[in-house]
Amino acid sequence: MTVMPIPVLFSAVSSALSPVLSPVFRRLVAATVLGCAAAQAGAYPVTVRSCDRDVTFERAPTRAVSNDVNLTEMMLVLGLKNRLVGYTGIGGWKTGTARVRDALRGVPELASQYPSLEVLAAARADFYLAGWNYGMHVGGPVTPATLAPFGIRSYELTESCSHVMKHAAASFDDVFRDLNNLGRIFGVDARAAQVVAAM
Repeated sequence: MTVMPIPVLFSAVSSALSPVLSPVFRRLVAATVLGCAAAQAGAYPVTVRSCDRDVTFERAPTRAVSNDVNLTEMMLVLGLKNRLVGYTGIGGWKTGTARVRDALRGVPELASQYPSLEVLAAARADFYLAGWNYGMHVGGPVTPATLAPFGIRSYELTESCSHVMKHAAASFDDVFRDLNNLGRIFGVDARAAQVVAAM
């Protein structure tokens, strides 16, 4: 069985289910833009598994940065545009669709490819959504360990964990896990469950 890379897989799911997801996506983004999508009150602290780490959040992040189009789409579909202080890794690779560019209007692209530690610190980010080889490299300048001293918590794309630990082949379960974990991190559990159910 051939397993598609997660960016292709997520895009394929979005395209294949566009009659289902596009209306959900549009409603969630519109609600966020209008300020009507208040996050559900989550119970904090929340601990989630990110690759081989347990990451605890005392409160929902308010100054998030996402890297690459698929992770940024996850933030948008969960109605979290108002939590983004920026995104990275889209313009330099020319991977953003017109729909994503429209949805991100008003949110700055902080780096066209991988961000530096200085870029994330200057944005006063409190959360970085990325993955191994999706904005972070093993031994590179931006990793969970190098971000922590700046108060920046990170969540790693589950599919990318194979770069730092033994991990099963990528599957839809990875996407579902990431959406549900982001729902818990940001206190939008119910919204995450709705998105997963629609997939």
